[in-house]
Amino acid sequence: MFWIVAALIVLSGVAVFLRWQETFKRGGRDERERTVASLRLGDRLRHLGAVYEVVGAVVLNEGGFRWREYKLSGGERARWLRVESAGVQRLTLLGEAESFDVEGDPPASLVREEQTYRLDERGEAYLTRYGDVEVRSGERVFYYHYLGAEGRRFSVERIGDDGFVARLGQELTGEELLIEPSAGKGEG
Repeated sequence: MFWIVAALIVLSGVAVFLRWQETFKRGGRDERERTVASLRLGDRLRHLGAVYEVVGAVVLNEGGFRWREYKLSGGERARWLRVESAGVQRLTLLGEAESFDVEGDPPASLVREEQTYRLDERGEAYLTRYGDVEVRSGERVFYYHYLGAEGRRFSVERIGDDGFVARLGQELTGEELLIEPSAGKGEG
């Protein structure tokens, strides 16, 4: 009987240690605590009075550099939250823009809604999708990200052989977003 009790105490100690180790790896955060870099399907975001739910996500990979774009539902139309972490985290909230047609590559600068945008970065990446996103994993994406005045952003992407998709938005700070984790452990 003594050995059974001793074994139970040792096993309990090991379980507590492993739980502590996992919590330490997460920086002491509860597993339900979310940041913009760890959003999951079903999580909710609040921004300037609007409430959005994460319904899909794509992870883009360009030669080992990865960033996420979360599809958000709520409001009149879908929005996208782009999360880039190259040294400094950059967040951009984007909405669908009017159609964008161009022959060849998009130009080095352009005007949309009386705002001039200059090409900030361009490249080619491959994506992995999660949830309600209208593209297939493994698709090749050609992207063109433009910067306007006061953190305004214009994004143009061509996915696979499809035409261009244009999105218009604004850079954000993490303090502008309130995250409400979902009860489940969705992907994303």
